[in-house]
Parts: sequence; structure tokens; C-alpha cells
Amino acid sequence: MRWRCAGAPCRRASSRAELRAASRPTIAAHRARSVSLGSGYLRVLAPLDGERAQPDPGVCPPTFLSVITPVQDASGARRPDEAAKRTLAEVIEHVAPLFALAVARRQQLESAEQRLHSEALDALLAGTYPDEGRMRARAAQLGHDLASPHVALTVELGGGAQEAATPATHRAAEAVAAALTAEIPGSWARARGGEVDALLPMDDAASAAPLAALAERLVALVMRAAGDVAWSAGLGEAARGPVEALRSHNEARDTARLGLLLFGPGHVARTADLGIYRLLLRLRERGELEDFVRRALGPLTAETRTGQHLLETLDAYFACNGNLSLAARRLQLHRNSLIYRLNRARSLLGYDLDDPEARLALQLALKARRVLEL
Repeated sequence: MRWRCAGAPCRRASSRAELRAASRPTIAAHRARSVSLGSGYLRVLAPLDGERAQPDPGVCPPTFLSVITPVQDASGARRPDEAAKRTLAEVIEHVAPLFALAVARRQQLESAEQRLHSEALDALLAGTYPDEGRMRARAAQLGHDLASPHVALTVELGGGAQEAATPATHRAAEAVAAALTAEIPGSWARARGGEVDALLPMDDAASAAPLAALAERLVALVMRAAGDVAWSAGLGEAARGPVEALRSHNEARDTARLGLLLFGPGHVARTADLGIYRLLLRLRERGELEDFVRRALGPLTAETRTGQHLLETLDAYFACNGNLSLAARRLQLHRNSLIYRLNRARSLLGYDLDDPEARLALQLALKARRVLEL
């Protein structure tokens, strides 16, 4: 005999009244009914939700219990007779409400457990726990050993952090979090809007090879779970304990956003992939980056009307290694318009753009500006 809950997902009872209603026998309008499948097998359908509306002929209730069982007649042959059908249908009809109640209670327990995991992870990644000892104990109660090495993961779905989450990105985020929990034992993940944050266990925190292998595995996992929704992801450095876990989370978030700028969507970036941006992130943590950007680019950022265009022009010019024709095509400008903008930038900055030291300082300042905008 096979038991299956079919149709729409079994609803979670939200009140005692619903639980009592679920435990009552179903009404006559939705009595159990049987269907012969041939070869001595019988299928019995029994409603779980007790709806009062008369169902359309041949249409199952939205949520029902489906039982498929072999049935024998008096001679022992596998052949369902009418009496067997009626008896089995009556049994299933009385069992169905109890089954629904058990499903509802299980869903309530799973929901409560998921909420406890999510709230604890929120506290850990926001640094709002009272002290490290209590946070370690709280994590241990939920099955997570913060003394062992972990690495933080951030997955941003849709258009990135700057765009509001949509129902599609919400669903994709939930799917990614569920896939991480199911496919990577010991992982701790939660979805918030269009973002997924997780702590993933690592076997060897001292080697970069496991991190590279993990990044490759995550690309396939996130791509499968996210479906058609665009995404970018980042991994932090390996961490032990609550303080390092928070540091790794911040690294993962910054790496995901910089990875989207550098590599486009569909990549799991590591801090080792960021090049000079890794140094700029450290300077931002020390509070030295903002002053450097202000000194280097201040005359351009002060230009409210043309400043942004001049910054974009310099960025394209340096990205094309000083090639005027390539930079003009990249900006969709006439070559003379590009030259005019470059001369205007030279005038405001007081730099010779052909001087290697000046070009290096400006390129670093433009990249640092991106880091400050994260």
C-alpha cells in the first residue's frame, strides 16, 4: 500500500480552530472515492481540507490523500470487488483527517525550526549577539560548530543590491537557500528578499584549493536552483568563531558585488579573484580610502553638471589603455568629443594624463570610488 499527499501543498494550520477543524471527519460533499486501476489495484482518494464546495465530477479536491493498494476477492485473486472498495474507502476517509493533522503539526515544527536557524544566523552575521560564548552555544544547539572552519557565501539575485527584490527573486532566493541546506551537509543558510547568506563548512582552511573547488560546485548549484533569474555570488575567506564569521560575511558580500562589476552575472567570485580591489577593500576598512578618492578626484566630483561624464570618460580611456579610437567607440562618442572631455578633465585635475604616476593614481582612485559605492 502506498500513501501519498497529492494536489496542492498541505496547508499549515495557523490556529487551534484550524487544527480542530482538520481533525473532524470530512463532510459528505467530499467523501472518499475509489478508482480501479486494473490488474487488481485500487486507488482511493480522500480529501484532507474538508472544503464544503461540491467538487466537479472527475476533479480531485485541491489537497487529498491518495492510496494505491492491491485488493483481493474471496478466492484470493487480485481483483477488487465493490465491497472491498467501499470498506477501504471508509477506512481511508476516517484516516485522512488524522493524516492531515499530522502533516500540519510536522509543518509547524519545521517552520519553527527554520525560524530559529534564520534568527540565529541573522544575529551572527549582524554581530548582534551578546557575547561569543553565547553565540557559540546557540549555534551548537542548532547543530553548527563555529570552532570548525567555515566560509561565508553571499548570493545576490536579480539586478543586484541596488534593485528591489521581485516575487521571482524571492522564490529564487528561497530555492537557492534550500538547495544549499540539502546538498551541502552542515551548511547554514537563509534567504532575505533577493539575497542569500550562508556559512559553509570547510575541510581545510589553510589551503586555497578547497575554496576553488567549492566555488565551482556552487556555480552549478546556484545556476540550477535560481533558474532563469540572474545572480552573482561571492565567497569570503575561511573563518573560525563568531568574529571571523562576521568578517568572512562582509568579505563575501563585497566580493559578490565587485564580482558582478568585474566578471558579470553567473559567477562565484573569491577574494583571490579581485586583484587590486582586495587591497582597496582593506584600505576602506582602515578608513583611508575615502580621503584618497577625495584628493584625487575631488575637482571632477565637484562638477555637478559634467563631473559624472568626465569620470566615465577617464574610466573608459584608461580601460582602453589610452587608445582614443577604442575609448570613443566604447563611450559611443565622436573622437573629437572624447578629446574635448579629456582636455577638460586635465584642466580641472591639473594632471598630465600621459604621466605614468598620474595615470596610476587616477586609475586607483576610480577603482576605489567603486569600492566606496558598495
